[in-house]
Amino acid sequence: MTEFWHRYWECATGEFPELSLPEPGPKPAGSTWIEIRPEALGPGRHIYHKFAAGFVDLQIDGSAGQVEAIKNNLSPLLGADTEVVITGKSSSVRVRVPPPDPFANFGEQVSTARAGMRAAYRLLFIARAIPAA
Repeated sequence: MTEFWHRYWECATGEFPELSLPEPGPKPAGSTWIEIRPEALGPGRHIYHKFAAGFVDLQIDGSAGQVEAIKNNLSPLLGADTEVVITGKSSSVRVRVPPPDPFANFGEQVSTARAGMRAAYRLLFIARAIPAA
């Protein structure tokens, strides 16, 4: 898992520097959420590549009761692969992506990892359309 995270970080840093991923340290086997938290995202917002689940979420803290308003406000920006869902006490703009296998050779699935990075990049720009809480 540590190797997967490190290779993911190398790829993201080189190709998607706006995501500002910090260099990861050692990771246990169950670490299947990569948090992408550039300063431009603002407070109360997080992007997670939940690679085992096959999606990337832009989580907006404390907004579970605002899902319909968020959908309506963002509808021009949402693609066919995107939905707004409740995630606990928050809501998330979710993009479906192919799930990479963190135990397989990273080089053989770099396109799958890039799909998640591209989704995170899209969500970073979608986040700018959501008013601050």
